[in-house]
Amino acid sequence: MCDGISGLAIIDVDDPNSPLYIYQSDIQTGDAQGIAINQLYGKKYLSLAIGSEGVLFYYLSNPSKPSLSGQPETSYAFSVDIFRGWVYYL
Repeated sequence: MCDGISGLAIIDVDDPNSPLYIYQSDIQTGDAQGIAINQLYGKKYLSLAIGSEGVLFYYLSNPSKPSLSGQPETSYAFSVDIFRGWVYYL
């Protein structure tokens, strides 16, 4: 989930009565506002819109420990989506 200035949070909700944080990014910049998960070129990625700093891409080979894979040069992004191999942001 997007967690504002805290970045990206991954929460295990196998037991809805006792959710557990299993990952918290420390993006040090921007404000996480939008998220999209999809496959590109056979690999699962997460895109995170972080406001004034644009978009971050995480590789999800291990969903409980996503690894930052890139940050393209973009303008302000508050929403992001992936469709047919293209990333769209607003």
